[in-house]
Amino acid sequence: MNKCFKNIINIIIVFVLVVTMIMPSFGFFFFYYPSKDGSGETIMVTGDSYAGYYATYESGKDYNILIYAEAAKSTKENYDMMKLAIKAAPSTVIISIGVNDCNKHVTLEDFKNRMEELVSECKSMNKRVILHTYMDYDMDAFGDAKHVHMPSDYDDILKNVAKKYSNAFYIDMSDYNSKAFLQPDLIHYNSVFYDVLYDRISTALMLF
Repeated sequence: MNKCFKNIINIIIVFVLVVTMIMPSFGFFFFYYPSKDGSGETIMVTGDSYAGYYATYESGKDYNILIYAEAAKSTKENYDMMKLAIKAAPSTVIISIGVNDCNKHVTLEDFKNRMEELVSECKSMNKRVILHTYMDYDMDAFGDAKHVHMPSDYDDILKNVAKKYSNAFYIDMSDYNSKAFLQPDLIHYNSVFYDVLYDRISTALMLF
């Protein structure tokens, strides 16, 4: 590792430490996970607990991961945070979301408008966006049988947004959409799921 590269890494670490002191006022989780050798591309991961699991399970591999995420929040509640996230330095943004919009009855129209605005703004900044399947979960785990929409309804929107915008790519994880890959809470997915998602994202980033 040459001196110049070490200086760059030190600058990044200082930046993260400084911003970490400021970010708590926003109330969301902010962290930087370096790649296995510190030299990988830096990607932004934003969303809810699904984003958090992606960052923690897949850290220390080929990419540096910068994460802005807040668990148990819908895209409506996390929207300001996600807007901040896409304005950060990385030119690749992974939006990883699930459960909360469906569980909190966010309308499909509102969900669609927010996703399109985020992807459109990324396009104006020449940024790539990765979206992935809005996964099934055990709705009974929330004790609420009055679900207005199903996870597949939100998933269809993500697919259509990726088709509409040339800077977006949809990762199909439907073949892992089963309880076999759920954690014991029947809401979040396990490390096997995220390992596959990571591999598919890595392939996608080489293709577009």
